[in-house]
Amino acid sequence: MRELTAARWWLGWLARHLARREVAALRRLAALPQVPRVLAADRQRTLRSWIDGEPMQVARPTEPRYFREALRLLRQLHAQGVVHNDLAKEPNWLVTPAGEPALVDFQLALCRDRSTRLFRILAHDDLRHLLKHKRTYLPARLTARQKRVLATPSIVTRIWMATGKRLYRFITPVAALVGPRRCRGPAAVVRFRAMPACHAHNLREPDSGHPRPYGVRVSLRPGDPFAKLLGADWNRTHWFETVDDRDAALVEMSREHEYSRRGDAPALVYAKVEKLAESLAR
Repeated sequence: MRELTAARWWLGWLARHLARREVAALRRLAALPQVPRVLAADRQRTLRSWIDGEPMQVARPTEPRYFREALRLLRQLHAQGVVHNDLAKEPNWLVTPAGEPALVDFQLALCRDRSTRLFRILAHDDLRHLLKHKRTYLPARLTARQKRVLATPSIVTRIWMATGKRLYRFITPVAALVGPRRCRGPAAVVRFRAMPACHAHNLREPDSGHPRPYGVRVSLRPGDPFAKLLGADWNRTHWFETVDDRDAALVEMSREHEYSRRGDAPALVYAKVEKLAESLAR
């Protein structure tokens, strides 16, 4: 279930717009078992069917059959006049228990006439993103034609890489850290089993009453232009009861994000801090 009421009030319109796009795409693809079905939808929530599977970065498919079927699935999407627009993210590709591909998260999907130039450009990008995953997990099976497709990003991709991607890279990890908001609600908001709704260090937990002297301070890198937005001294500190808890959280915070690609640089600085008086008292 996707809860639209969880969005900030000033982003509610965007959440509803993206939900409408997802519902429209999923209803157009209702005959495909490899995508979720819309069970119910209104202005507050979207309920979709469950597809059992693991995200690509967990399952790490290396069977040629998986990528053949993924290509066939992509052709079926495009034949129905739907482009996904978010296939660069490995979590949007599932590997089912039978080793078959499935797709989730159609919020950015676009339904259009297949004859338009825009549709053909976006469909080309869908294909490139699939082939990039094949290059990661099964590079020896790339054909000469597929290598040519990988070498020719569309004009839309080139503009995105030159303009909007830096903002996206920054917002993705910072969104869960800025301000008082934390992940809330039941486990139903999880898109699939292997990927949590949010990292454990961002969950809102009741205060145990025990001292939490060991912390991780999160701050911006020197010279980061987003300091103009957040302030040069912006930081957020997470506190933990034990050194082991703090160190485990630090590993989780600073690890490579599911949406990262090779070559992405960390956008934040993580530092261990300690309330000395409390730690000495333990």
